[in-house]
Amino acid sequence: MRPTHLLLLLLLLFATLPATAQQIDGSLPDRLGLYRIDLPSGWQSGGRLIIYNHGLTMQQPEQSGYPSTAPSGAARDYWLAQGYALAAASYPSRGWALFELEAMQRALLAEFRRFAGTPGEVLLVGGSLGGLVSLRSAETLHADGVEVAGVYALCAPVAGARTWDSAIDTRLLYDAVCPAYPLPTGSAHLPWVVDYDAIPDTIDDIEDLDDLETLLSIGSTANLIRKCTGLFQSSRIPLTSTQRERRDRLKALLGISSDTFLEANLAYSIYVLADLIQAPEKLDRRNPLDNRQVGYGDPEIDATVLRVARDPLAAVALRGQSDFHGEIGNARVLALHTTRDELVVPEHLSLLAGRVPAERLATALVAEDQPAHCRFSGAEFVTGFEALRRWIDDDQRPDAADLKTRCEALPAELRGVDRCGFAAELAPASIDSRIRPRELALHPVGSLETGAWYDPDTDGEGAIVEVLDGGTRAVVAWYSYPPDGGEQTWIIGLGRVTEDGIHVETARQYRGARFGAFDPAELEEQVWGELTLWFTGCNAEAGTAAGEGRLRYAGPPAYGSGERRLARLSFNGAGAQSACQAAAPGQAPSQARFSGNWYEPASSGQGLQIQVDPRGFVIAIWYTFDPTGAPAWLLGSAPLPADGEPWIIPMLRPRGTQWGDAFDPAAVERPAWGELRLQFTDCNNAELSWDTIEPAWPDGAMSLLRLTTPAGTPGCGSLAGAR
Repeated sequence: MRPTHLLLLLLLLFATLPATAQQIDGSLPDRLGLYRIDLPSGWQSGGRLIIYNHGLTMQQPEQSGYPSTAPSGAARDYWLAQGYALAAASYPSRGWALFELEAMQRALLAEFRRFAGTPGEVLLVGGSLGGLVSLRSAETLHADGVEVAGVYALCAPVAGARTWDSAIDTRLLYDAVCPAYPLPTGSAHLPWVVDYDAIPDTIDDIEDLDDLETLLSIGSTANLIRKCTGLFQSSRIPLTSTQRERRDRLKALLGISSDTFLEANLAYSIYVLADLIQAPEKLDRRNPLDNRQVGYGDPEIDATVLRVARDPLAAVALRGQSDFHGEIGNARVLALHTTRDELVVPEHLSLLAGRVPAERLATALVAEDQPAHCRFSGAEFVTGFEALRRWIDDDQRPDAADLKTRCEALPAELRGVDRCGFAAELAPASIDSRIRPRELALHPVGSLETGAWYDPDTDGEGAIVEVLDGGTRAVVAWYSYPPDGGEQTWIIGLGRVTEDGIHVETARQYRGARFGAFDPAELEEQVWGELTLWFTGCNAEAGTAAGEGRLRYAGPPAYGSGERRLARLSFNGAGAQSACQAAAPGQAPSQARFSGNWYEPASSGQGLQIQVDPRGFVIAIWYTFDPTGAPAWLLGSAPLPADGEPWIIPMLRPRGTQWGDAFDPAAVERPAWGELRLQFTDCNNAELSWDTIEPAWPDGAMSLLRLTTPAGTPGCGSLAGAR
């Protein structure tokens, strides 16, 4: 995003210079990046805040320095003059920096509150990758209870993970068109991906289209491309007919008109794609992309292009980190795109209409004469921002015609020669017209995946999955055993639902509170790591390992990383659908309305998870702590009683084995712990009491409130008075 003439425009438009600002620089915890905060004089808690998100860079985080809080110094002065506080963070990683994004934005806002106070209004602004970061951050903050007022997204790659389908097509189509001039290759299992160590450390701003030859000249890459296509060739040396033919063929296959953008897309497909796939903190040498069913419209190419298959768990992780669903509360979104951007194509804009309600979405295309990436004039940038400001304040939703009128209404001495290219007559085409769809048979995750799952090879541990109402988030709880000789442990996280999986970016462990003397203040929280689940439906997908899915984990060193098969132990009543009629009846019992997570507010930090199987039984698992404060979980199952009757559930406390290679299913002991008694007063309230037989665990009782509702849960009628 490179606004031109902005400084002159703004200083004339706002006659006074900004009040003196206080600048605060620091480091976010857990190596999440550096941050900068700019405060105008007199800013107080409750004031307005802009979080600015920069575009993609291939600099390592430790090289990038403190981030700018605006796209230019003039924009920074402009915002400070209007009384905005500004905050920005460098990303935790280079390249496609959406990994650990949620943790980064939470940490940035926490640092802002620590130094400046709680903002009363939050705006998110960004261009290119920063536009998608802004949209995704609005989802994170909304989920945390922070209501974002508006998002100003310029040339954002809204397609998220699908953006990288263009990169793999670029790489593989080059190899098919230019087999005699192959690009650098990698390891045997990913020959089309450059090895991580081969990514040059000297790469800086890869969005600077004027420096691509320097970038691609490393390792003679540019010379190979020159020999095949004539790109990077001196104008004094005429192209051969075969060079021109191959260049034109490649541009036609990729839908690119500009030589510069062909160079840019090749750079992304060689180095940025390699960083995404190879980086340990991202996909760790696992390929999320697939072109097996793609037709490229050229019979010779279709017959010769390399076909690659995705790692489905890597695909779930990439979508979980990258895709924007639109869960942003009441935030207004103003999204702009330029018409001749062939790096982040304007067709991305078409996807917002299906994800943000029409009354909270405004989009516009800016017409360009020449191809450029995310290049808006100063007049266009200011007009768009002021339109968003007016929309928030006065509920005047802008459109392209309004934006053009307001931009052109700027006095000539203020606007200068800046373009006002808002084009009311233009609308973005479908993203499928620019990024070829992958024709994959995916099993969509929904209420059917709510249930208990386990790996037959590690019988004695398992995972409870609860896809939440709305279908875009899921609670994943894994009950197991620690690696350090303790008796039990449990890991829990809130994940994002993708097409055929669930990705939990940050799973956590807890310890410290004591059963029978529970004090939430004694709880200790530890970030555990990452969980990714992939589902294949009721039966295993042909060619995969037995089971109905897989779970991949990456935890702290004592736990390591690895995979589990997933086989179904139970259905949830809300999830028994026709796809699995042979395994579960389609009619959910009336008691399925009680499925979900329940807790007592006074002892927040422990909770009871209930799932009603349509075959007539209930599974209950209580995530808690033993009398010494160590993590503990209690597991039980019982037939469903008649509606309105109390539920009596005998509970076990399994132990006897350890995490990882030491796991021995034969060593698992399942001693009885005691008995739970549940009485539901309505769909959101219940009374729980328990009698224990294990020494040092006291009997007791508590009142429970519903915390979560699984997707598809039957309607709830009042049960008041039923005892």
